[in-house]
Amino acid sequence: FFFQAEDGIRDAQESRGLGDVYKRQEYMGEVQVKMDENSFSQLKTSIAKLKRERDEVMAELMKERQQLAYLDKEMNRVRVEVDYHNSNVREYEKYIGDYNRVIEESERTYGKIVDSTAKLIDALESESASLKDRVKR
Repeated sequence: FFFQAEDGIRDAQESRGLGDVYKRQEYMGEVQVKMDENSFSQLKTSIAKLKRERDEVMAELMKERQQLAYLDKEMNRVRVEVDYHNSNVREYEKYIGDYNRVIEESERTYGKIVDSTAKLIDALESESASLKDRVKR
C-alpha cells in the first residue's frame, strides 16, 4: 500500500506528514550539491575531452573530404582524357577500315589485271605463233 506525496515520491511506509517529504528533498538536494561539487571539474574535463576528440574526428573528416574532392577532380580529368583517346581510337579504326577497303579493292583490281594480262599474253603468243605459221608457208 503506497502513499503519494506532493512531490511524486512513493513510499512503502505511511507518511508521517509533509516534514518527511521536505527532509528527503533537502537530503537529495545535499547529495546533488555534493555530487555537483565533486563532479563539476570532472564533467568539464570530460566535455572538453569529448570536444577535442570530436575536433580530431572533424579534422580527419575534412582530410577525407579534401581527398575525395581531389579524387573526384582527378576522375573527371581522366574521364575527359579517356573520352579523347576513345575518340582517337574510333577515328583510327575508321581510317584502318578505309585502308582495308582500298587495299581489298586494289588487290581485286590487281587480280583482274593479272588475269587480263595472262589472257593478253596468251592471246599475243597465239597470234604470234599463227603469224609465224603464215610467214613460213
